[in-house]
Amino acid sequence: MRVKYRLFIILLGLPALPAFAQDPCRQAITRVDDPREGKVTYYTPMIRPVYFSKEVRKGVATWYLSLRAFGDGVNNGKRGALIRLDNGRTLRKPEAEIGLRDNELRDDFDYEYIYTAHIRLTPTDLELLKKHRITGFRLYVYEQKVSEREQAEGVRVLGCLTEGQ
Repeated sequence: MRVKYRLFIILLGLPALPAFAQDPCRQAITRVDDPREGKVTYYTPMIRPVYFSKEVRKGVATWYLSLRAFGDGVNNGKRGALIRLDNGRTLRKPEAEIGLRDNELRDDFDYEYIYTAHIRLTPTDLELLKKHRITGFRLYVYEQKVSEREQAEGVRVLGCLTEGQ
């Protein structure tokens, strides 16, 4: 009888679990507090070629788009990013600094280098990216396509990041 009673109490309490434990948006966003710098940063998953972050300092949010492309040439200190959207528009970021690092594991398409850009978004950029998928991009001369699954996930997690956080 006691076991049945405990099981009943447990089952009765399941709907009362905290909302964030059941919310897929909360599961998709990582929060990092930095009290020394006085900021909080929220990140979408960083395993894709496209991911987003939001930095909040003194109540002011700054949004970023981070991109990763792969290639075999050494081009250090280069600039320029083109971001292609599903509506045919292109976001041009000619001053975007392109980072370079070795792809030590050679696990990403067996390319030797990974090129990265961390781009500050304007409010107009953010609104456009909330409505349209990124289909591909170019960092300096390195093209990167974004799969259909990654496109859909990018829009979903950006929506999560912009909602109430």
